[in-house]
Amino acid sequence: MARILFLLAWLALVVGLVLPPILPEVTNTISVVLMVLSLGLLAVAAWRKEPLGQTAYWVSLVAGLLLMLALIPTARSPLDVVLVLTLAPLWLIWPYSVLLHRLGNRLTPHLIGLLALGGTAISTAVCAYDFFVLGARRGGGIVLNPVHMGDVALSLGFVALVGCFGTLRLRPLYLLGPVLALVSIWLTGSRGPLMAYGALIIVALTSVALTMLPLRHALFVALGAALICVTAAVVGFSLGWFNEFRGIDQIGTFLATGRFTESSINRRLGMYISSWNAFLASPIYGHGFFDFVGAAIRYAPEGVKFPHYDHLHADLANFMAIGGLMGLACYGLMLAAPIVGALSVRGPHRSAALYLAATVSVGYAVAGLTNATFGILVLTVLYAVVTALILALDQRPVTDRT
Repeated sequence: MARILFLLAWLALVVGLVLPPILPEVTNTISVVLMVLSLGLLAVAAWRKEPLGQTAYWVSLVAGLLLMLALIPTARSPLDVVLVLTLAPLWLIWPYSVLLHRLGNRLTPHLIGLLALGGTAISTAVCAYDFFVLGARRGGGIVLNPVHMGDVALSLGFVALVGCFGTLRLRPLYLLGPVLALVSIWLTGSRGPLMAYGALIIVALTSVALTMLPLRHALFVALGAALICVTAAVVGFSLGWFNEFRGIDQIGTFLATGRFTESSINRRLGMYISSWNAFLASPIYGHGFFDFVGAAIRYAPEGVKFPHYDHLHADLANFMAIGGLMGLACYGLMLAAPIVGALSVRGPHRSAALYLAATVSVGYAVAGLTNATFGILVLTVLYAVVTALILALDQRPVTDRT
């Protein structure tokens, strides 16, 4: 039995970090199946004095329960409540971390970084093939929505950087992660991941500085990183570096005229305003999962029109319309779970766990400002996998009763 669990842990790790950019559906299926199977492993950890990721588990579980309770008043049928299972991978991070912990001392920042770097390289290859060979206007569409491909590349690229927290001489290799991620995002022409990229550069430099420098010096590094990102953005806009990104020129237009002329931006603004109006109409428990976009359309201001999409192109807008205040609390707890989990990690990999937590939480928060992340299965599964990895980096001994 122990041998089978060990092999399943390897499968979970490789599939979760390498395959999302090339075989997202295979990744989703295998990961979810392994998460469900890993529920049996709770018997191994449940009675230990210090279960892996106990606090993070409760945070994610409370998030799910809040959303489920919010859905009950608006449910027209049991299916309306069952739709919350699109977030189910986030509730299985604890048992999944127990499975990954079976790798023991083999689970290191070096291994995680190496596999994530492989996944990032695959995303770059897919986007390059789509863009240069197939002639697509935006790379990555042969596998995923280009924006979602950009989010996957962003996440894997900065997860790869965790290898720098290892002890091997290969540390410079992991710097390729953010570089390849930027190439992938550039080829997808996705604005949201590009914006999140700047935020994660600041997170990465700050995390490294906090690990290696006194707090005062680390704060100077963080401020310097922020100034570099702002300067790069200003220079980039001035020189037209971002012209390949659809609608990016609208920032200058807005600053000059006070309005946007690009249709997709105006549609997004219309969705955000409408979701806010829908929230005000039902602030406690929202309008439910079944037709929250329709609810936003019904509360759209006069003259504001947008198609009936699958979501409202922002996590905040989605959770406001779906669950009101309870939905927003669910969203906040989901973003907090990796950080809560990392704070409980002990042992030599604590700094690596804290870095991963900051990366995945900040990355998803910023990327989710302009498009959906939670509820998009491949992104939800990737978030759950990274969170489980954070918990599995805890080096306290696990009682093995199998």
